[in-house]
Amino acid sequence: MTINYNRRIPSYDTMSDNTGKRLTTLDMYKGLAIFGVLVTHIILLQNGADGTSEQTNPIVQFMFAGLVMFFLISGYLYKPGKSYMQNVKHRVVPLVIIYVVFSIAATVIAYLYLLCLGYDLSSYDLVGVIEKTLVGKGVFMEIGSPEFKASNVILAPFDVNVQTYYLSLLFLGYLIFYAIVDRVIDSWKKTVVTIIILFAITSVYLEVVRIQLPLLLQLAPLSAGFLLTGALLSRYNFVQFLDEGLRDKRFWIGLAVVIILSVVCLMLFPAPTSFKHSDLGNYGYFSGLTFALTNLSCGILQMFLISILVKVPVLSHAFIHMGKNSLYLYLYHMLVAKILVAPFVQLTAEYYIPLPFLPAFAVTLATTVIILIAAHFYHKFKEERLSGKPLRPLATSV
Repeated sequence: MTINYNRRIPSYDTMSDNTGKRLTTLDMYKGLAIFGVLVTHIILLQNGADGTSEQTNPIVQFMFAGLVMFFLISGYLYKPGKSYMQNVKHRVVPLVIIYVVFSIAATVIAYLYLLCLGYDLSSYDLVGVIEKTLVGKGVFMEIGSPEFKASNVILAPFDVNVQTYYLSLLFLGYLIFYAIVDRVIDSWKKTVVTIIILFAITSVYLEVVRIQLPLLLQLAPLSAGFLLTGALLSRYNFVQFLDEGLRDKRFWIGLAVVIILSVVCLMLFPAPTSFKHSDLGNYGYFSGLTFALTNLSCGILQMFLISILVKVPVLSHAFIHMGKNSLYLYLYHMLVAKILVAPFVQLTAEYYIPLPFLPAFAVTLATTVIILIAAHFYHKFKEERLSGKPLRPLATSV
């Protein structure tokens, strides 16, 4: 099959190429990336590290790029042809609703569950925890100050929203992305310059203003830059190239280039894994650019590797299934994990899941299986309700 790399893929919402074939590389990549997120949140956060570039292991940094790449994937799935307000209505509004409803509901469920187990939560303010979950921690404080660092802690034993900042950054990034994408995407030069400007805006703000804004608004240009990068890759059918380009020497040349670039970036420009704390590294006005370069090189390397692993049947089927349900895994993993361990381990505001590696890994696997089973029955129920019509996937989320 000859691939036209200059033709847009029309079927963004179904993650299919122009032949109707589903882009399995994206599904598997999402599956592996979301499993990495679960491992990070349930296992790695228990070591007490704050995720700064000076102390984060290069392997952890490499894994973290998967979360950043979810922004790129969302941009890759962009479908042109709608007005700004139509895009806001169909993409941004649902994300805002999910963000608000889930943040409140998950916190209340965890709170009531721990009360039923006999936890003493009298010293915690449920409404205050929900407010900080929705608006953000350390709002209007100076980023990096002792006061700011002290505010970025686990809010309570029933705090299960370590992950929801991604949704706020996604819908804020979309508000910028939709305003500019159709104006620049037809020219790769304009697109690249715009991406660099977006990354630079965040860098300048963090260097000059350094004030934490509600919903991590200061990181919205960074998010929009990753979204626009995904749209640019989509213009040239990058994922289709990965799916079908193993016999193309350009695939192996590209793989060699991103391997070298990733190693160089991890050595010279180590990227923090605490960017939700507005920590992009200690590179001054270039922090946004170095953060993006390191994460994009590592993330694209991951995609190259996944396009090879997807050929392994058993392994690919498992992670492809996870990729198709990545939104549910992302939203519910901390809630389910705390529900599993709360009867056996005393939860505190010091660690999310206070377990050593092996038990925490077992909890991660159990959490994954439970959510996938629940998602299966949910899809089945929805399909029956819709008289056999398949449930349309939510392409703009995790």
